[in-house]
Amino acid sequence: MKYEKLNKSSIDKFIRVIDQLTPDSQRQWGSLTPVNALAHLSTTLLVSLNRVNMKDEGNFITKSALFRKLIFEYMPWPKGKIKAPDDMTPQAEGDFDAEKERLIGLMK
Repeated sequence: MKYEKLNKSSIDKFIRVIDQLTPDSQRQWGSLTPVNALAHLSTTLLVSLNRVNMKDEGNFITKSALFRKLIFEYMPWPKGKIKAPDDMTPQAEGDFDAEKERLIGLMK
C-alpha cells in the first residue's frame, strides 16, 4: 500500500486492509507479530490524537518537511531495518480480534 493519509475519504480502504489480516498473516515489515503490529498501530494513533504522551526524540533534520516528504513519499521503506522505540511497540493488551477492533475504533 503506497503512502496515504488516514482521513474520512481513505478510512474504508485502511479498514479493508486490516480486515484481510489474520493472526497467522505473514510478517511484511519487520519482527512484530500481527497482533503486536495492530497494537503498534493503535499506539501510533493514540499518540497522534494526543491521548498518550511520548518523549519527542526528533531533531531539526527529522522534523523538517523536506525530510519527511522524502522519507515517507519518495524513498522505499527499508523493511525490517528501522526499529521503533519500545514505547511505540507495546505488547498487545488483548487477543488478535480485540486489537483489531480497538484499532478500527480509533481510526473511526
